[in-house]
Amino acid sequence: MIHLILLFLGVIFFSGLCSMSEAAVLSLPMVRVRILAEQKRRHSRPLLFLKEHMGMTIATIVILNNSINIIGSIFIGQQIAERFGNQWLGISSAALTFTIIVVSEVIPKTIGKRYKTTISLLSARPLWVLVWLFHPVVTF
Repeated sequence: MIHLILLFLGVIFFSGLCSMSEAAVLSLPMVRVRILAEQKRRHSRPLLFLKEHMGMTIATIVILNNSINIIGSIFIGQQIAERFGNQWLGISSAALTFTIIVVSEVIPKTIGKRYKTTISLLSARPLWVLVWLFHPVVTF
């Protein structure tokens, strides 16, 4: 049971991070990013790269977020079916879908927009690495 709870919390957490980063980077104006880079704020250079390559940035975040949601849901559904039977699969899927929408999408995007500068700077380096890793897939 602990395994199932940790899997559920992991999906919600990582999906929320993707949503929050997406909203923060999208809502931060390019002028503000350039000012941050001129001020040599920490992680402003990777953030400037992400803003200059928004297509690749958004594609990477969307691929990652959807992969987390889909693969996580498959594993959670499998665990539910094994432990409680197939009759609980529909109810658990509905609950998971609702939770992902509210807790991993709406709330993190609201937070991301509200604290866009701080979150953009904090997420710039990991996003930059992910964009580099996903580059062959995104530009295909």
